[in-house]
Amino acid sequence: MLELLARTDSQVACLVREDPASSPHERLETSLTHAARLYGRADLEHEIKSRCKAVPGDIVAPFCGAAAMRLAKGAKIWHCAASLKFREEQESEIFTHNVEGTRNILKLARHLKSSGLNYISTAYVAGARTGVVREELPAPDLAAHNSYERSKIHAEIVLSQFTAVHTRILRPSIVIGHSRTHAATRFTGLYGFIDDLRRLKTRFLRRSRGFRF
Repeated sequence: MLELLARTDSQVACLVREDPASSPHERLETSLTHAARLYGRADLEHEIKSRCKAVPGDIVAPFCGAAAMRLAKGAKIWHCAASLKFREEQESEIFTHNVEGTRNILKLARHLKSSGLNYISTAYVAGARTGVVREELPAPDLAAHNSYERSKIHAEIVLSQFTAVHTRILRPSIVIGHSRTHAATRFTGLYGFIDDLRRLKTRFLRRSRGFRF
């Protein structure tokens, strides 16, 4: 989002889930301003206020919600919403967000006659493969390490079958914080796993006091 504001002069509409505790616009502005400061881009705060608009909705809703269906025709879509959970017992929830959510985004793109759709996938659609992994569509039965990887594999397959709008698949790898400030805004996915390890270490050290190894 910050890169779009920095590199373009486009008006940016962001899908934000509704919450009775605060308005979508308030949460969006707070989140983006926080990120801009952490990433050393406080100069973008004015652009956030003037060019970013919150659109109430949810990717798990048909067409992502009524407000999303009223967006400008031809709007370019960046689909980067996803569940970063990965545990097997959470698979149903993960697939609802990452696969069904992608289908709803595609329905919205068709409805808006979008000028293009950029989908943020992950390098981990490589699954359990080793060696050289080429940038090609993964097979639906590809062995994966967890539910998150499987969901992103299936989402890419769904996207590949969509021809109504020009699409691009982008596959970033894991990024541990900002490259310069080292800041992070969320602690889910890999961050959550690392935090689990930290808490496990703390618990182990607390219980092992007085023992000699």
